[in-house]
Amino acid sequence: MRSHHAVVYAIARPVATGRLLKDGKTWLIGRIAVLKECRRKQVGKLVVENLLERAAEMGAEEVHVHAQTCATGFYEKFGFLTHGGTFLESNIEHISMVKKIRDLDSFHT
Repeated sequence: MRSHHAVVYAIARPVATGRLLKDGKTWLIGRIAVLKECRRKQVGKLVVENLLERAAEMGAEEVHVHAQTCATGFYEKFGFLTHGGTFLESNIEHISMVKKIRDLDSFHT
């Protein structure tokens, strides 16, 4: 399975990353990680925007994410909506979220 990665660097050091992959017909953003000292500085936003743009370029009609429940507000800012109930992944409570891709401007906040 091929995946696309986005990495944000600050002074030649990676500070945030994420990936986009296609699992069958489902496009999934995952493994979003931002160094603790770089959170709330818009670097996670850059990662998600880049991955959503890539998904749109590749023809995705919708994109899914398994969000930690504490991060649902972050994804809602991009237009993701919760879908279904919560579940455990790596012993952390998550919820599925989905975003319809309509145009590239729909997820810029």
